[in-house]
Amino acid sequence: NNSQGALLAMHHLIDLGHRRILHVTWNERSTIRRRLEAYQSALAEAGLPYDPSLVVEARMNADDTYQVMKRRLMEEEVDFTAAFCANDLGAMGLMRAVQEAGFRVPEDISVIGFDDIGSAAYLSPPLTTVRIETVELAKLALKRLHDRVAAPDLTPIRVSVACRLIERQSVARPRSDK
Repeated sequence: NNSQGALLAMHHLIDLGHRRILHVTWNERSTIRRRLEAYQSALAEAGLPYDPSLVVEARMNADDTYQVMKRRLMEEEVDFTAAFCANDLGAMGLMRAVQEAGFRVPEDISVIGFDDIGSAAYLSPPLTTVRIETVELAKLALKRLHDRVAAPDLTPIRVSVACRLIERQSVARPRSDK
């Protein structure tokens, strides 16, 4: 459930006191668009204004996000205390750009990713992220495939699997001087 997972990430940041949250997204994929929609919903629920200048388009890989964020950090003043990246690879690129620009994660900028890829726990600092229960998804898909082979006329269904927030060290309360 991409929307529910994105809401988990945003609520976590908002509950810690972040009010200016950058979002790295890629509108070419419907799953990623649902994460953007949830980003906007979480801001609205919290009474925070949606600022399109805080939405950054990148191809959701580490290198593209790094390059986009490196340019942004050189050209614009940092006007956010946290970043929610629509996937962990984007979060990796963002963290590198932020750190090269002289900012510390999470002391200056908190970062949350999405997917909980294997290397997320080994970043410096380890990445807070939203876990997609991929093993559970695979089991459900295989079961349904088996059922459809046995009974091809079964009604198609849509299954939504909840995500979990995995808290690591890349998120903190915003500094009071921000």
